[in-house]
Amino acid sequence: EKTLLSVVPATQGRCEAEGRVPEDVNDQLVKAGFYRIVQPRRFGGYEFDVPTFYRVMMEISRGCPETGWVLALTAGHPMLLASFPEQAQVEAYGADGEFRCPASFNPPGEARPVDGGYLISGAWVSASGIDIGTHFIGMAMLPAEEDGASPSPIQMILQRDQFEIVDDWKVMGMQGTGSKQVRAREAFTPIHRTVPVAGGFRGAQAI
Repeated sequence: EKTLLSVVPATQGRCEAEGRVPEDVNDQLVKAGFYRIVQPRRFGGYEFDVPTFYRVMMEISRGCPETGWVLALTAGHPMLLASFPEQAQVEAYGADGEFRCPASFNPPGEARPVDGGYLISGAWVSASGIDIGTHFIGMAMLPAEEDGASPSPIQMILQRDQFEIVDDWKVMGMQGTGSKQVRAREAFTPIHRTVPVAGGFRGAQAI
């Protein structure tokens, strides 16, 4: 009987050739619940502890480093979502709890204030695993409110239909991570799907 620990090493060549985690391998990861390891039980996850998460990621990575890389970053981001307001979490997990959310923070995009939220535009590079994502977390800068002040950085959540994927990931190593560019143009994001970046502009530079 095939297990993920036998399937993943056997498909590493395909992962590199396709420039992403193969769809059928990802389907098995989804079915087995690997993206729900640290996801809250309230939203259909297992809510295991971080050491358990590390052990699982290391075992998958023994078979295919690229698959392990994508899984670790994507399955770990419920911990990022936990910093967003409750309403944003409820919306992101939805009725079925399917939440796979790659992230990329640099270069930051732009956030233009409008009624109820912001219009987000930007092009974020190296979003590992974005092909299998249901959402995306990025960073954008709010314009300074007064002369001489620095722009204010925020993190925001975009849904899959709010951004496009640009296949610019042509590298010698880790090709299978599919760390492609994400682009958005005036994607409306309500205020509750944003959070300020800790440390302000200096904190944003460190991300």
